[in-house]
Amino acid sequence: MSLSQPLEELHQAQSAHSVHAFHTPAVLDAESLGRPLGVTVVAGFQFFKAGILLLAGLLLRVAPDYVSSPRSLLYPLLFIATRGKFTAMHDAAPDSGLLPALLTFLGVYLAVIGFGMWRVRLWARKSTLLNAGLTLLLFAQTQLSAPPPTSAAAASPDLNFFHAVLAVDALIFLYLVRGNTLEFFEAVDWRRKHS
Repeated sequence: MSLSQPLEELHQAQSAHSVHAFHTPAVLDAESLGRPLGVTVVAGFQFFKAGILLLAGLLLRVAPDYVSSPRSLLYPLLFIATRGKFTAMHDAAPDSGLLPALLTFLGVYLAVIGFGMWRVRLWARKSTLLNAGLTLLLFAQTQLSAPPPTSAAAASPDLNFFHAVLAVDALIFLYLVRGNTLEFFEAVDWRRKHS
């Protein structure tokens, strides 16, 4: 189901309830709106990253060499889940219990956001926007203040992974900023508050 049909129903119901037309979305059943595919994909991505971080937090306690090796199958997934910061985090606290605790905390945080996105919660949309927006801002700040990479650094697999993660964050940010996506979240939120 496309977003346009529920939004048309929303606008029709708003004009029918002229007292509330400009202040609140129309009374629509949240289930009848359905969850857009994009919201489902974003929620799934949050769950995926949460699972990777929780698994890494557990494995760092049990088999730390498996997690921290760049040859590990988990390494590229951790790179995606931490937005390229796993190596720096590992180097900052190599043998302490801080890194497994931090990864577990981040995993739980992303799982909560994923659940909020799955349930179409406005706070989850704002949190996801904040996370993606901060990643984009930090990347822009780094690009403006850092010298251009050498040809060897430009060919780095980590840099290629980072650009892929950055592209995903940009797509998530643009999708969640769209007006009809925001209207959908607001309509579901209004329905919850007034039912």
